[in-house]
Amino acid sequence: MPLKLIRTEDDRTLTIERGLYTKRFLLIVDRETCRGCGICERVCHTGAISLHERLKEVIDGKERAVRAQIDIDPHLCDHCGMCEATCPFVAITHTLNGEPMVCVHEANAFPEYIREIVIDESKIAPFIKKAETLCPLGLVSVEDGKLAIDERSCPCCRVCEDRTDGAIKVRKIFHGSIKIEQAKCPKGCQNCFDVCPVEALELGDDGKVYPIDKFCVYCEACVKVCPEPEALTVTRTSIRHTQVKSGAWNKALEKLATGTALEQEMRTKRTSKVAESMTRRQVIGAGGD
Repeated sequence: MPLKLIRTEDDRTLTIERGLYTKRFLLIVDRETCRGCGICERVCHTGAISLHERLKEVIDGKERAVRAQIDIDPHLCDHCGMCEATCPFVAITHTLNGEPMVCVHEANAFPEYIREIVIDESKIAPFIKKAETLCPLGLVSVEDGKLAIDERSCPCCRVCEDRTDGAIKVRKIFHGSIKIEQAKCPKGCQNCFDVCPVEALELGDDGKVYPIDKFCVYCEACVKVCPEPEALTVTRTSIRHTQVKSGAWNKALEKLATGTALEQEMRTKRTSKVAESMTRRQVIGAGGD
């Protein structure tokens, strides 16, 4: 049993502190950075994380949906770090005795997302003055006269690529699909549009919401606020990540992506094992000659 177990929160931050004899674990959720997507809720192996709908807010006399809010049960959380390892927005951090620590990374049980973002310095100059408008999450800035991107927090939506005419090149972390069944959408509802963090949804002239697939990061923040379960479907078919051999990750992948993605990853691992085995045999055979 922990000697200390404290949960504190305000509008900006949720903190879980667990104190043992020689260890002090701290989990911090930045609620402004959190987009209410629910990826952490999906992978949490203890069921400690939940997301809750919130009342709409009124802006300029018009109701607007608010993204779902994360909550964590301190009695169930074991500070494994799965939530931090899989959050595409880097809204969750863990420390151990004051030092950053993601247990599943330290144990090589979970991979890291591959974020591939390249700035073409020969083409970017005209867009430096527009830096603040290039990213819907505000991750692009100017440092010492050069464009800078907070790559660690980037979900790789490709909006900046579009707004710089390709001077910034981005490869997505998640691949998948988003579908909206317009006939099933409640009349006048635009909840999904209100909460999309990367402007991957747009309002048509008919007042209906339409997806912009090339910008979607398939995070499911929109799904969390949709009042009609069958109207909006988001599917993740593959995830770009560093290599890892882990049963824990395979279980998480089952929750994050479709069966096709898991089968593809397992085939890749089997092929890699066969290749390694063949290489070892060739080396042993050559050594025996």
